[in-house]
Amino acid sequence: MKPSVSVIIPVYNVEKYIERMLESVRNQTFQQWEAILINDGSTDSSQLIIDKFTKKDKRFRSFYKENGGVASARNMGIDLSEGDYLVFYDPDDFIPPKALQHMHNRAISSQADMIVGVMEEISLGEHLIYMHSQKLAKQKKISSLDKHFFGAWSICNKMFSADFVKSNNLKIEPLTNAEDGVFTFSALKAGARAAGCDHVAYNYLKRPFWTEPSATQNISPKYLKGLLASHDRILELAKSLNSSPAYLEDLYIRFMEGEMINGYYRGLWRAGADGADMLEEIKERYNAYSLNVSAVRLKELYARHRDIKLEEGFKPLDYIQENPKISVIISPRLNEIEINRVIGSLYNQRFLYFEILISSGASELVDDTYLKRGNMKVFESKENYLQQGINKAKGEFIVIVNEAVIYTKESLRAMEGALYRNRKLDFAAMNVKLFDGNETKPIAGLNGAFGYFGKGKGGKSNLNLGDALMANKLIRKASLSGITLTGDSKEDSRRLYEQKNFIKLRKGAMVMEKNASALPNAEKSISMTLKISSVLNSNIEATVNKLKRVITREDINNLKNTFKKKGK
Repeated sequence: MKPSVSVIIPVYNVEKYIERMLESVRNQTFQQWEAILINDGSTDSSQLIIDKFTKKDKRFRSFYKENGGVASARNMGIDLSEGDYLVFYDPDDFIPPKALQHMHNRAISSQADMIVGVMEEISLGEHLIYMHSQKLAKQKKISSLDKHFFGAWSICNKMFSADFVKSNNLKIEPLTNAEDGVFTFSALKAGARAAGCDHVAYNYLKRPFWTEPSATQNISPKYLKGLLASHDRILELAKSLNSSPAYLEDLYIRFMEGEMINGYYRGLWRAGADGADMLEEIKERYNAYSLNVSAVRLKELYARHRDIKLEEGFKPLDYIQENPKISVIISPRLNEIEINRVIGSLYNQRFLYFEILISSGASELVDDTYLKRGNMKVFESKENYLQQGINKAKGEFIVIVNEAVIYTKESLRAMEGALYRNRKLDFAAMNVKLFDGNETKPIAGLNGAFGYFGKGKGGKSNLNLGDALMANKLIRKASLSGITLTGDSKEDSRRLYEQKNFIKLRKGAMVMEKNASALPNAEKSISMTLKISSVLNSNIEATVNKLKRVITREDINNLKNTFKKKGK
């Protein structure tokens, strides 16, 4: 029987991950599909895994080609497809059980050429709905000029009419970055009728940085040059749809904020010497884009990235190195794996102006890749490493890493932002969750301590006793005068809560691995008050997460702007 949907999956050296994707396809409630697996010259055991599926289920079709890149593999899949509709999946993610059913039903009922579903990111066990994909998915008919396409150009959450793709000779272009964005805008240029499907169509699995080779964590010149090339092509296609400045402004902001600020500049420590050498070229392109953005929108952009002072331009690493805002002091009590996990997470988060202070003894455990970076400061320590670290710290804020926590993408930014907005606060603390390698779960004491109303003043509170960590706190250095830190996390945390003004943050929680040495301290027996608070906070969080599928950040911002206008 002819398949209704062709699932095209390029495969290249993904033996660790491909089975989950193929299982998710096989377990679809929708049955009329074929899976075209293009082995793009893999040198690992990916083909053995593919063969296991093709033997059990004839709907899996296997093809081999010499390595030529993801674009050539996907294009081969288009040519080999027999279905009425096409979907393009990456081999290291997965799809929900009803993804094909929901998308196919919408394709039939709308007779559209492109169906847009919701994309969900899973990172360190946390689930994040991509707002722009959600805004498109909620619409019955989507205009080709809808600006949300600028923030949702991936093809993985879309279904395309095979007849439309083939009759318009649409192909994946051989770019090294954002080639799917080029395909999406090529389809829109060709006149694709688009419709939304308000269901999660794709789970993008962002793997922990420590599961990948350190080289892949760097921002390479090849990546950056590919980025600029894809910008040129997408801009060309967008202009063919509508060349008005009002339409294109949001695309320029996407280029500036999505790739150049968040993707490159905030990760400058990972760029290496070659990537850092491209700073001037990136700055030149960024400045050219900014000429197409209004003064009002630029001001809003600067406000969103206040911590890196965009109005002063992109700064080189030597300037950032000499002007840290946050000083992170690493405890020598951590073992080798823990130290490198913590440091790796610091380089994978988005707060740029930081330095790392570590004693000479502990530095022997640090990966050479990290030791070579200019903001790694090694100091001699004979006795009190903590006080020595504090004395040497150049930052306005201090983090004392006594525990092996993993700093998430926005955790330092969130804490620094809270202290910036309220100068009366002495420190900000953040919730920490347990990560088992796939999902996160609450740590009862911490989950009880971190509610949704987290501002407080010094004093005794049973809820604060649930937080016996130090690594989850950003402390104003000036606030440490008059308080003696012992190096014992439980005691030091108690003193801070009793003597200083604070704010406790729940959103953007850090994580701790289940085998972390500090976990017993975090999971210690807790009071009934903390247990009740933990259950209450979990229930509120579950409700908030459900609301996020209905109300987006954009909706909230629009409401705020409406009230502001009425107030005037």
